[in-house]
Amino acid sequence: LSYASMGGAFLRNEPYYPDRLDRQLDEQAGKFLSSPRGLRIDKTKKIIFLSDIFNWYKPVFIEKYGSIKRFRNRQPDIQSYLNFIVNYVSPDNVGYFESDNYRVEFQLYDWHLNEQPQ
Repeated sequence: LSYASMGGAFLRNEPYYPDRLDRQLDEQAGKFLSSPRGLRIDKTKKIIFLSDIFNWYKPVFIEKYGSIKRFRNRQPDIQSYLNFIVNYVSPDNVGYFESDNYRVEFQLYDWHLNEQPQ
């Protein structure tokens, strides 16, 4: 769920509960991808920066999202990452992802401690 580091998902202010776990995890994925930790889009340089976490779990993403026919012009891993991410970004960004006018790069993971603000 989290490596308790700045490069990972944000810490929740509540525990995870079985009856709402899917919703809680979905919320955390959305928060992560709406921050530069998970996703950064530089339209000027035509680069989409993804967290290195995606590479760590490449086989999982390919297995779950690689069969979706969207983004077929991309490598299988990039295709699967984009298929996952489009569920969490604005329609404008989905449109940008569907263009072929960018490259994907990965951000180094930030291992500094992820502390809650006091």
